Amino acid sequence: MIWTHAALSAGLLASSTLLLPAGGGVEWEFGPVAESIAKAKERDTLCLLYFWSEGSAYCGQLYTETLQSEQTTEALQGMVCYSAKHSDATVQLFERYKVATLPTLLFVNGDGEPEDVISGFIPAADFVGECRRILDGEGTVSGLRREAALAAGTPEELDIRWRLAGKLLDVRNDNGHDEQMALIKERDPKGETEIGAQLLFGDVVNQVVKGPDAEDGDGDGGDVDATLWDLAPVYQFAAKIKPPAARVSAWNRIGNLEIQKGQLSKGIAAFQEASKHMPADDGSPDWHNSIAKFIVQREQDMTSKERKLALDYALTAVQRVRKMAADMVAERAAAETAGDQCDEMSDRDPEAMQAPYLNTLALAYHINRKKAKAIATAEQCVKRSDAEDYAKTLLLVRGGHQ
Repeated sequence: MIWTHAALSAGLLASSTLLLPAGGGVEWEFGPVAESIAKAKERDTLCLLYFWSEGSAYCGQLYTETLQSEQTTEALQGMVCYSAKHSDATVQLFERYKVATLPTLLFVNGDGEPEDVISGFIPAADFVGECRRILDGEGTVSGLRREAALAAGTPEELDIRWRLAGKLLDVRNDNGHDEQMALIKERDPKGETEIGAQLLFGDVVNQVVKGPDAEDGDGDGGDVDATLWDLAPVYQFAAKIKPPAARVSAWNRIGNLEIQKGQLSKGIAAFQEASKHMPADDGSPDWHNSIAKFIVQREQDMTSKERKLALDYALTAVQRVRKMAADMVAERAAAETAGDQCDEMSDRDPEAMQAPYLNTLALAYHINRKKAKAIATAEQCVKRSDAEDYAKTLLLVRGGHQ
């Protein structure tokens, strides 16, 4: 939920219910924020800034279900907790930390510098886990900086700096993010690593999309009409990329760029090129399914060869999801025999999870004029899920109306 200052103020006026983050086990501070941050520095701990507003259902849910829980009280012991309710008195604090989503839980160090952030609602159990991670300095700004320093000169350094750049972006430190991007390019000027190649490729794309007058690829130079994009430099750079994962990413992006230009066949060809560089052990069904769906949804604009490709990709996706389902069933059986618990995937229904992929396959058979197989596949899909869209697919492939 994104809030402007006006929207936040309107929420304050519209609500007659006063949401006060006080009481319970967490000791909230309401005075000058500088004093709370200074207290955190004295204690050698972090200061949690809780940004919230009256009239926000998400803020209310976070407070009542998470921040008032006994688990949270224990997790926040020793940490300084500051309540930053949106008001005229706290507008500058909101602006200082560029808070645009409510609720926001921002963890800052004794110098007032952001270390990590949680935006929106989070269940108590998950929040406790995040608190422990953040207090331990795992994946925080400072923690990642330490990791990067220790990994200096090793292949792992760029990956850590990439994650650090993402974390800095999360806490609205745009300058810090840009500094890390510059360091990565400095360490890998030729794009010999996956991350380095992706960054350099992104620069080439930005020059095409934003135009030669763009200063840094963030839109300052204005956007070029997509139909006027000259993608020749993008193709040339992609062909030179060495790391396989970066090649996949590059050709995927080219596919999307061609589609934005209105060149569907060229987009499909780029996706095919991406598939050539995918690792053989990649068992995920989603990429192939998404390409198949794209072709199916634009059947009238596709050639017979492209419609056949949709069928090939849909079959690949179904084969992969069936293997995932079989592995899940086997894992559960083994865990039950051993008296263990399965991972977070254990709640998923192995049968129902196949339905979206079977639905795409049924439609792929349909556009390739394979009616019997389309009907049989659609019937399998409906057996696994009674979703309305799947019933419509069955009606369509049987010769009815969607």
